[in-house]
Amino acid sequence: MKYLKAYPPSQDYAVAWKDGAAMKPYVDKASSPAIRRAMGEHYFHHPLAKIAA
Repeated sequence: MKYLKAYPPSQDYAVAWKDGAAMKPYVDKASSPAIRRAMGEHYFHHPLAKIAA
């Protein structure tokens, strides 16, 4: 977080930080079913994510 806050902002794009709890509602609103499926399979329902929880 310290690095992200210290990094100079770009005029071309925005950078933001979201943890897992904040990503889930954001991904659920994605218009692409492929994005929702990929994030679900490889992030939210990944076996290592279940162990960490």
